[in-house]
Amino acid sequence: MKRPRRRERLAAPELISAIVERVERIEGFPKREPVDEALWLLVVGKTVAVRTRPVKLLPDGTLIVRTSSASWSQELSLLEPTIRAKLAEKGVKTVRLRFQVGAVGPMTTPFEIARTTKELPRKPLPASLKEALGALDDDDLRKAIGAAMERRLA
Repeated sequence: MKRPRRRERLAAPELISAIVERVERIEGFPKREPVDEALWLLVVGKTVAVRTRPVKLLPDGTLIVRTSSASWSQELSLLEPTIRAKLAEKGVKTVRLRFQVGAVGPMTTPFEIARTTKELPRKPLPASLKEALGALDDDDLRKAIGAAMERRLA
């Protein structure tokens, strides 16, 4: 029985990103999204995220974004510098965005799944917790944490 050929010993450790890129080039391997759905939601907000999906990041730095209608493509083209700046803050480097109209499909992030599931019971927060939440500057964050704490106490 012939032994399988061993790979040549590497001079240095190989970057995980290089391994992932090599594996993704294999025919039939499931392709990952260029921008995670949860990250896209944080960058563009819920109103935009439910009507758009990042589809592909081209080697030249162009991010292809599918939109639900031509009007959304037009609107987002005006917001392109802002979206690209926010993506850059999160570590996603893009040169430009290109919008394509097509089927968007439902979101699968935990945020959207939680929104569509049955409402969980809540219990009012104690005064000490309400006071601690009052120190937060971000209204959306304060509401989200407060709602989670109300469900946790129930």
